[in-house]
Amino acid sequence: MTPRKKPTKRVAAKKRTTKAEEARKKKNREYQRAYYAKKQAEKRAAGAAASNGGVPALPPMTITKAISRFLDSVRVRDDNGRRPRRSGVIVLGALQGFPQATQDPDVIDQAVVALTAKIADARSAVAELELRQRIRDLQEASSRIRAGGPVDEADEDRQIFIVYGAGWAASRKFPITYETFREMGVPADVLRDAAIPRRPTG
Repeated sequence: MTPRKKPTKRVAAKKRTTKAEEARKKKNREYQRAYYAKKQAEKRAAGAAASNGGVPALPPMTITKAISRFLDSVRVRDDNGRRPRRSGVIVLGALQGFPQATQDPDVIDQAVVALTAKIADARSAVAELELRQRIRDLQEASSRIRAGGPVDEADEDRQIFIVYGAGWAASRKFPITYETFREMGVPADVLRDAAIPRRPTG
């Protein structure tokens, strides 16, 4: 039996070069596919934003959180039982010892301190990342209020409610009606803009 010849150094080097070239081409193809997919997603998002009054297509969870913040802002009452101006309300959410929303920059700064203390106990890197972003958002909101500038969060949530509110309300396990939104404090003009109709009577 004739022994099998070992490949020469030149042949072995050529094989290594071929494998490296194949790996490079494969990586380039993957990059091109990812780039194309990203551009397509951006194009779809731009089209959705144009058809949604400037609000981009959003994941269901993002919509729910924005609507929740908006509902928190419209149901907030001051010491006299009046609802504060929506454009100046910053939603703090479920933070022990704090109101769900406030216009007071001192309260916002205190909430930042409380949230900062929670960083060490974050359950994951993603949770810590989100917590740090929330802290930064509140710091910026506090600075805007102190400077007398606009507070954008409540207005953005209001716009999301107008664009997505009707579909969101209809998709709930128990669909939410115009009358229930009004009981929560949602203004009639917002419900009208969101195309959420009154329930027929009689």
